[in-house]
Amino acid sequence: MQNKLLKIINIFIAFTICLSLLPINMAQAAATPPTTSEVYQTTPPGIAMKDFVSKADTYKDGTVNNAKLFEAGNTTYDNSTDIYQLLSSDGGQEQTSSFWGKLSGDNGGSSSVNNYFDLSKPQVISAWLYMGDKSAYSGSSDDTAKNLPDGLAFVLQDDTRGTQAIATSANEGKTAFGEGLGVWGVASSSDNTLSNFIDPSLGAIQNSWALEFDTLQNSSPAVSGSNYDDYFDGLTYSGVKIAKGQHMAWDYPANVGINQNNTDANMGSNPNDSANTYYGKNNSWFSLFQGYKNHYYYGLNHRDVIHSMYLTGYTSDSATNVYNSWHHFKLSYTPPAAGSTLAKMSYIFNDKAYDGTLKSYLDYDKKTNVTVDISKFMRNGNTKVRWGFTASTGSQNSSPSTFAIIMQQMPNVANIETTTKLYDLSQYGTDGNLGREIKDLDKRPVSITAATKDPDYNVANGDKLRLNYNLNYISGFEGTGSDITTKITLPSNVDFSPDEDNNIGQIIYSGFSDESKNRTVPISVASLTSDNKVTLSLDALNNENENIKVELFGTADAQTTPTTVKGQHASYQSLYFLDDIMSPSFIINDRLQLTTNDNLDLGTIQTGNESNNQVNLNLAMNYLNNSSFDTKGVTLYTKVDDKTATKATISTTDGKTSYNIASDIANSTQFSADYLGTGVHTITVYAIDSMNRVSQSITYQIKVEGKQLKLDVDPNYSFKDINKVASDGYVKRKGHWKVSVISTDTPWTLTANGTELTLEDDASQVIGPMFYRNKNDNDFSMLNQNVLIAQDPSSDSKTTDVSGSWANDKGILLHDDQDNIAGKYQGQIHWSLVDSV
Repeated sequence: MQNKLLKIINIFIAFTICLSLLPINMAQAAATPPTTSEVYQTTPPGIAMKDFVSKADTYKDGTVNNAKLFEAGNTTYDNSTDIYQLLSSDGGQEQTSSFWGKLSGDNGGSSSVNNYFDLSKPQVISAWLYMGDKSAYSGSSDDTAKNLPDGLAFVLQDDTRGTQAIATSANEGKTAFGEGLGVWGVASSSDNTLSNFIDPSLGAIQNSWALEFDTLQNSSPAVSGSNYDDYFDGLTYSGVKIAKGQHMAWDYPANVGINQNNTDANMGSNPNDSANTYYGKNNSWFSLFQGYKNHYYYGLNHRDVIHSMYLTGYTSDSATNVYNSWHHFKLSYTPPAAGSTLAKMSYIFNDKAYDGTLKSYLDYDKKTNVTVDISKFMRNGNTKVRWGFTASTGSQNSSPSTFAIIMQQMPNVANIETTTKLYDLSQYGTDGNLGREIKDLDKRPVSITAATKDPDYNVANGDKLRLNYNLNYISGFEGTGSDITTKITLPSNVDFSPDEDNNIGQIIYSGFSDESKNRTVPISVASLTSDNKVTLSLDALNNENENIKVELFGTADAQTTPTTVKGQHASYQSLYFLDDIMSPSFIINDRLQLTTNDNLDLGTIQTGNESNNQVNLNLAMNYLNNSSFDTKGVTLYTKVDDKTATKATISTTDGKTSYNIASDIANSTQFSADYLGTGVHTITVYAIDSMNRVSQSITYQIKVEGKQLKLDVDPNYSFKDINKVASDGYVKRKGHWKVSVISTDTPWTLTANGTELTLEDDASQVIGPMFYRNKNDNDFSMLNQNVLIAQDPSSDSKTTDVSGSWANDKGILLHDDQDNIAGKYQGQIHWSLVDSV
């Protein structure tokens, strides 16, 4: 029985092991990419293109332009916005295409349409690109998968062929397909190597600048048995490929002159510094029928490359859907400074999600402020050039896919600049006024941890905030074409409670040629929806209404600190202008507090009373949530009445959470009766830390009694300029001289004496002396003797404006009756104020 049981157990164990070895197929089918129809039916918003872009149906040699416009509501796709298709997955192995901003006269167009790119003004191009569903990579991201389309390019050009401008072969002038992407010149239309050098720039779109979106690596050198000229992406610098994987890069396609460096792939110079666009290569080999023969092929320089991108297909199965089919592209142009031809270009790819929400700035594919020399593509100094897109496919490893474009901003239809700003209205800016600009945390060059200690990105909990959404019309023959539907999502941790008039902000219209139309419109709290959004209808922007500013007011309101507040999406939609923008991201940090142990009414002190002639302020400071101070100190500001605030630094150390200010800087918290002067005064104190956080203000009141005598003068007084000698024998004062006596319960006498004025660089040259002329025209020299200026025998409390009674030819004047050397002369006046007559 035991043996039988053991046998059964052995069988069971063996069976279990066999089960564990059985193959289990866990693989899942790859996600199916959306069809072209599905992609076209689910588009991001775009603007109408039909009236503002144009294309040639065929090029000079009769080659068909494959570009095709599908207007909104097209019966094939029922697309919701205009789509320009450049390549088609079923359009054949060799395709090339282009479309351009329409200019007056294009295809019989209206003379009012001039959709050019103005190199003399800031310009923006914004578009959504669809570049097919094929996977970008099959291995290393230095290379691409095969059987991809070649790519497309954004182009600025002033070619005399106009809309028929397209890349051709330098040897035959035929329309080129493949790696030239419709803009770069190629040597041969057959894609085969030639036996002699030729400059590919001769076949490029002339007078042009191009930014390529290269979806297929062309990096095969010509070798025996494969004499293709297919090497545009093959160049290296210091042993590293200059253009890896799918990439964006730019250069001047018609830049004449070719670098000939034989078979070496290395450029020999930094791509961004190279004078060449094309690099010629040569390989030779023996064939039975031709013997040894040269085979020339060409590499393309790539400037400011964005490497290893995902231009085609989808990044993962989970991302394979229509919402990830379209990729946003934005190019911003800044014109050269006066007298220069060096402009700046910034280009960004994949900065938005399908719904318009901007992704994190650090996640963009981008190059910012690259230098472009516009003299290399301006023809005869013309700054109004064509803009457009070209595309092509047909190189040896390529396979067609559908490429399409939706436009959101076209530069000369409605060239609108949009920005958002955040201001902390409780903190002081560099100009000394409340309203410090807070930078966007999303664009920080430092870590989040470091940013919490950087005042540029921080506000204090409880601070008053203002969000600005700015739209500025720069140029454009149409403007926005309609009112602008504006939807703003408000940031979290900011309380947008309405003011006493039930408003949360205002819209400011300015820049009207008729200034009476400039106005401010309140934004009612009724505009705020339950999901924390504000919906507005803004007036159309054009050359009559140039500026709109939306201001929203709130209060930083975090439950804990520090709290990071993410930027939120705002969208602008009109007939000819669309844009999306994010509010700045920022950090809400702990609040600095100032406290006092004194009554705010400090009572009465007296001048001349040694036991009661001073007040001491008992102040302390800490942070609301008990944060620690750093080592950078805190500045205490004290302001008496309406005078300029004085400041003193309180030294702080790491880890300490509170300070008794009076014991640290007693001299800044003590005020004597003589300093304050008789009367009722207010003393206001507040503190600012190294993060620019401003404490609440504490305002005291104090009364000072007793005698007072004070001279109030402006030391920066001067006499008028003269030419060699004063015509009247004396020089009058320049401007108003401030000389006042403040007195309480005492008579007074004011006297003064003065020096001669000496030349700044030569003390032997003098003008003078100064003298005092009274109301009876009696003159008294002030040189080395006190002269009576004014007196008051009464004991009234008042301020006497001594100089206010001086006519232009009375009071203190400067004697001069001789020729003087040109220059600046200086002297001194010594005042004496005594409490007697």
